[in-house]
Amino acid sequence: MATLSGKVGLQQCREATVLSLCIATLPPHYGYAVLKGTVGHGESPIPISYSEVDNMKQQVVVVGTSVVPSLHLSSNLQSAPVMLTKKNLLVTHSVLRLCLDSGAMLLTSWLTVLTTLQHLCWVCNIVPKSSTDFIQNTSGKLSNEAKAQSQISSILATQSTSDYSLSSILSNNFTTSLGTNTKTSSEMRTNGVGGTNGGVMGVVVEFGSCLSQGVTRLIETSIGLDDVSLHHIINALTNMSQEAMEIAYLNREPSLFAVAKLLEIGLRNLDRVEIYWRPLTSHLLEVCRHPHIRMREWGSEAITFLVRSALLHQDTDDEKVNQLLLSPLCELSTILHNDVRNKQLAALGQILHCKGEKLKSSWPLAINILGDIYDHHSEGLIRSAFQCLQLVVTDYLPVLPCGSLPHSIDTVAKFARQKQELNVALSAIGSMWNIADFLYQNRARILENLTPDVSTFPDFPGIFEIPPFDKLWLGIYQRLGELCIDDRPAVRKSAGQTLFSTIAAHSNILNKFSWDCVMWQVLFPLLEAVEKSWKNASCEKVDSQNALLIHHSRNTEQKQWSETQVLVLGGIAKIFAIKRANLLEIQDFRKAWYFFLQFVQNAATSTNEEVSLAALKSFQEALTTPSERNAAESNDFWSRCWLVYLEIGEQVICSRGAHQQFLTAYVTILQSLFSPMKKKLTVEDIQKIGVIFSKSLIIPLTGDGASSVLFSTSDSGMSPLQDQLYLAYDTVIKETKDIPTLRKLLPPVILQLVNLGAYAVRCNTSSKAFALEGVVPNCMDFGIKCLKQSVLILTSICEETSINRMDLFRDTLENFNPILASRFQNSGGAWRDSVTQFFLAVPLMVEQKPEEPEFWLKLAKCAQDFLFFTGPGGWVSQKGWKDEKFDICMVTLLKELVFRNDLVLPNQFLVEVVKMFHRGSCINDYDGINVSEREEFVRHCFSSLLEFVLKGPTSVCEIIENQTGDDGKKVAVLALLQRFQTILLGFKDYVEHNSHIPVQRYLIYCIICSFDNKSFSRSFV
Repeated sequence: MATLSGKVGLQQCREATVLSLCIATLPPHYGYAVLKGTVGHGESPIPISYSEVDNMKQQVVVVGTSVVPSLHLSSNLQSAPVMLTKKNLLVTHSVLRLCLDSGAMLLTSWLTVLTTLQHLCWVCNIVPKSSTDFIQNTSGKLSNEAKAQSQISSILATQSTSDYSLSSILSNNFTTSLGTNTKTSSEMRTNGVGGTNGGVMGVVVEFGSCLSQGVTRLIETSIGLDDVSLHHIINALTNMSQEAMEIAYLNREPSLFAVAKLLEIGLRNLDRVEIYWRPLTSHLLEVCRHPHIRMREWGSEAITFLVRSALLHQDTDDEKVNQLLLSPLCELSTILHNDVRNKQLAALGQILHCKGEKLKSSWPLAINILGDIYDHHSEGLIRSAFQCLQLVVTDYLPVLPCGSLPHSIDTVAKFARQKQELNVALSAIGSMWNIADFLYQNRARILENLTPDVSTFPDFPGIFEIPPFDKLWLGIYQRLGELCIDDRPAVRKSAGQTLFSTIAAHSNILNKFSWDCVMWQVLFPLLEAVEKSWKNASCEKVDSQNALLIHHSRNTEQKQWSETQVLVLGGIAKIFAIKRANLLEIQDFRKAWYFFLQFVQNAATSTNEEVSLAALKSFQEALTTPSERNAAESNDFWSRCWLVYLEIGEQVICSRGAHQQFLTAYVTILQSLFSPMKKKLTVEDIQKIGVIFSKSLIIPLTGDGASSVLFSTSDSGMSPLQDQLYLAYDTVIKETKDIPTLRKLLPPVILQLVNLGAYAVRCNTSSKAFALEGVVPNCMDFGIKCLKQSVLILTSICEETSINRMDLFRDTLENFNPILASRFQNSGGAWRDSVTQFFLAVPLMVEQKPEEPEFWLKLAKCAQDFLFFTGPGGWVSQKGWKDEKFDICMVTLLKELVFRNDLVLPNQFLVEVVKMFHRGSCINDYDGINVSEREEFVRHCFSSLLEFVLKGPTSVCEIIENQTGDDGKKVAVLALLQRFQTILLGFKDYVEHNSHIPVQRYLIYCIICSFDNKSFSRSFV
């Protein structure tokens, strides 16, 4: 009747017939209640064929403890037991045969049939325990039944005249089994053993098995149904699932029959997936959003398995079909539940492994799935998503459409920005390098496929001439730059290293407009942001669980940001150094260079030692270019560098002092800066540098600097700072000595070297003017080398007429003066080597016949301070008197100067020489020193004075007369007579008190000279 009604189009009749059959399969006390709402329209006819009294007369073969949770049952029916009799089983068999034979005629009646089967399966406890087991069983059946389906198709083709239909073939086993079971039940009732548990249980087990097989075959027959019937089945199952979802909202256990059968329907009809895909997956997505855990678990398992199976089943290159199949998986990203996202990612991972090469235009959807990560997601989910992304980056970049490359870069950057999993963030930054390396190696192929209609990154503001391929690179640089200001120090460090390594390795393919964008929209904004964050960072110690693992140099936010600023400054400096040729082509290179120098100056003058030292090193690296300098670098380029260099020295070294590493780095820069600037430098510039270098040498060591100097002293005995100072001056000398126009810079260099040489004999008390505590490094070896170098330069330019030699000679003697006077404050041997250089320098200057009186007076002052202690108070050390050979050399030098240069010598100089000789010969009277310690010196002074007066220049007496107002000859004779008298009286006193001791040699010599020269004295009287 139902089949006939369906064929002639009698919908109400068909629905009534099917409803009557289905109600007969269930106990009458609730069958009509749960099925009356399944008809398509109007009031459902009330079946009168069966009554509860008739049903009680039937043998009960199945007893269910509960019924399917339903909105149509009253509360008393929900808890009542369910009993199925033989009649219910026979009617169930008829319903299954109706579906198998006439499924295409049922249409809207499928809801009634499927609802009935759902209740029967629930009563018979045919319910899968978990979604995973159900899917595994279903997938196993699909693979095992593939051959069976092919055999069925061949039978239908060869036996077209057979009376057997598809339904009879599929239901043959079920019918046989059910008939057997019914017979067994009748015999048991006839023989009076109906209460035997063993027989009844056998019937129950057989019925449950046959029911399960029948429902499975019912789903299998959907393959032969037309599209309309298939939609009716899916619509019926969707309605049933909606009711189950409403029940689950009431916190009651729902039936998952509809979800399971929707999955089976989808898997059985993959060959026509476009027909049913949208309504089926749309409902499964609703199930995935359900708050009930088990309902959501089944929905997510169903949709992910269905999508995976559909994509792997469809061996087609139709891009629209692939996008259709993958879109439900992408929509799962909108669901906030982590369990759903985990299943989504697991499915995507399997799809990528099996069909990643054929996704083509579906790649954007796949990448969207990977990129939908948020702060509320768990660490495990982040790791799962990133594993899939790593697979894309490592294996599938060659097959990725060019239009998906920007999206891939953004997705990788998103994983680097997430804060749930640090290791994932660091690995994502490494993946950015992999993408950059891929772009560089495959640039030819990518350039061919990057047509104007392919979307890449948006245009950068103010720059319109950037090619699409360059935009990919700029996108990578920009994302890495954003990561360089992340809150996590490890991420900042990794991103910074990757950014600058990528630019250094791959940026040679960028055009000048792209380089302009790199500098002004990536690097400089990054530098500003890092500097701002560093200044605003807290100085309080980091309070975290891993505080004990943090080094003391990184235990505050400011120290951590200092590391980032050091990294960024060094990276940009490296770019300026190795990419100078590319940068010179941009329009605003000079502005960019000035901008960078301003950052360097700000960092170098900061109070943070790490940042200031790094700024100088960055400055040094930026000035160093591996190739020859370009002409565009001249003029303002190097002039600005020089000004910044001087300002750093004046603001830091001259004002507040600095640590040794800073000073060493500062001095080292001059070696790179002087060569391009030498033609523009003036004497004033060299003098400014000399002041800064001189200040740097006397700054005492800090606690950390003392150990570094102690263990880094070179074989020459000099500290690193002293080594670099000497090399800096050596560079200046080499760059200027062979160029006549630059030899004007050498005089201030000589003066500075002599001034630095004074530190070889200078006490450390001069360092007290600085706030730093510690000691000044030993400058003995360094000072001697500087003095030797100054004498060498003086030898080469003393005859140079283009320089002001007289001022040079005068200032040189003035700088030598504290060195000569240091013998009475320093008992060490440094002053001896220093004085040796003085004795070499003076003859060089005197040979030029200087006529300025100031020169000779400076020379006299040097000799006087060397021979006699002129400072206030007592002597610090008297050991200096014992080096008589240097005193004798000084006396000899003065005597020779007077005899060789009598025509140019000023009068005052001669008077000072006479005074020094007279004082030296009468040293006992002047200084109270034991003459026995100065025998040779006294003898040379006396003989020199005698020779100077008696045999010296004829103008000596006149000069004395003019200076004193007395007769010059008489003054000289009186001085000699006074000396003779002193000698004789001293001899008399010595003999009277020391008759048992031999007379000292110098005293005998003086007596002999006194008697031998009395005749000379008479000639003057």
